[in-house]
Amino acid sequence: MNLLTTNQSSIKQVKNNQANFPKLLNNIYHPISQLWYRGNLALANQNNLLAVVGSRQSSWYGQLIINRLLDHHITSQLVIVSGLAVGIDSLAHQASLNSNNPTIAVLGSGLDPNSIYPPSNWQLAEKIVNSGGLLLSEYPPGQSARNYHFPQRNRIIAGLSAAVLVIEAAAKSGALITAELALQEGRTVLAVPGNINQTLSAGTNKLIQLGAQAILDSTDLAIALDLPQPTSYSKTNLPITACHLALLKLLTKPLSLDELLQITHQSVSQISQQLTDLELGGHIKQQADQTYVAC
Repeated sequence: MNLLTTNQSSIKQVKNNQANFPKLLNNIYHPISQLWYRGNLALANQNNLLAVVGSRQSSWYGQLIINRLLDHHITSQLVIVSGLAVGIDSLAHQASLNSNNPTIAVLGSGLDPNSIYPPSNWQLAEKIVNSGGLLLSEYPPGQSARNYHFPQRNRIIAGLSAAVLVIEAAAKSGALITAELALQEGRTVLAVPGNINQTLSAGTNKLIQLGAQAILDSTDLAIALDLPQPTSYSKTNLPITACHLALLKLLTKPLSLDELLQITHQSVSQISQQLTDLELGGHIKQQADQTYVAC
């Protein structure tokens, strides 16, 4: 495969003295002289960019939060920016793609097939470009990823975005580096609280303790970003599938997510999406002990 082109799009270069260079990146503390890109560069100059970051070792809780927060109402009004890493980054990009909305991935490697990192996300990168999205990198084709590239990559994610939302993060993580860089650039930092006994909630809980706005649902996110708030859903406008009905039947008694996974043998993302649909539709509720039950 040619390093410089694919069937979908060529890798192009833009310099900071050109009109189409992302304007916000000219004003960050450690500016960038040039970028390589594939896809729709105009996305990077929109003013509705939200960075979504989190752990590579995302938990079921992180997947559930992505499904709850990044619903169609939110993703249709924003361009989600993330880093194409496994875990939360991939889930955030996929949430946009699931709603047929473009997303921006900022990489710590070259954009050619032989360099893209992680290699397992090459297909996701192709989907992003083919769906009208954008791949960005400070590194030329042929440049493989290095550990020190990722903090540098994070400054681009923070610099492009009006706000940064941290889903899950350990006490020391790349997601927190992105949040710190966002604060340095005067961006809004938002965080999802979590169980104080969970490692991946330590970073987000600390951010909230330090003044980041806590985000509990998509309404909170809409308010924080000055977007129209989601309208309430009713039972009549939620399409009920056979999977939803089977889940409702199980939830005549309270069950946790782990119990549902054991019973149904479905994936976390499948069950999480069904739970979100049913909760938005008013069919189930989540109780204080983290179990779900039919209303």
